[in-house]
Amino acid sequence: MFLNYYPAHSDKQAAESQYAITRDLLFAIQNYRWANLQTQTGKSNVYLYTFDRKLPATGDFAFFGAFHSGKIPYALDNLKYLNRPWKPIDRILTDVMSTYWVNFATYGNPNGKGLPEWPAYNPKGGKNMELGKSVGMHEIPNKKAIDFLISYFEENPPAKK
Repeated sequence: MFLNYYPAHSDKQAAESQYAITRDLLFAIQNYRWANLQTQTGKSNVYLYTFDRKLPATGDFAFFGAFHSGKIPYALDNLKYLNRPWKPIDRILTDVMSTYWVNFATYGNPNGKGLPEWPAYNPKGGKNMELGKSVGMHEIPNKKAIDFLISYFEENPPAKK
């Protein structure tokens, strides 16, 4: 079952799957699980997103695609402090992301005038905000694989010491 979600029919595919499983185990599974629990028991809305913009001039290696701290200069409107060959999409993305972050910090809701609508997360909807290649609501990337991992760990909890 695992190889259905993370195939390894070639060295290239195995490397891509290794990257995907690492990403999903380190970031996606915990955030997705937390978002689901928060919608069940929390008192505030959840606004789930995927940042998928590869920073310019990071090379062609898979591990230098979009990465965890890569969103910081966009969210904090700090592109000017990094010497990179920024493109117009980077300026647009930083305007959108930094406005979402300010709105969320101020009002508990990222939405505001002139921004694409970002609805609160609904576990039954299976969508989140994509911030990067485009800005808008999309299917959660790799959702079936993440659901598989969550159910696997729920059925096979780690042994307690």
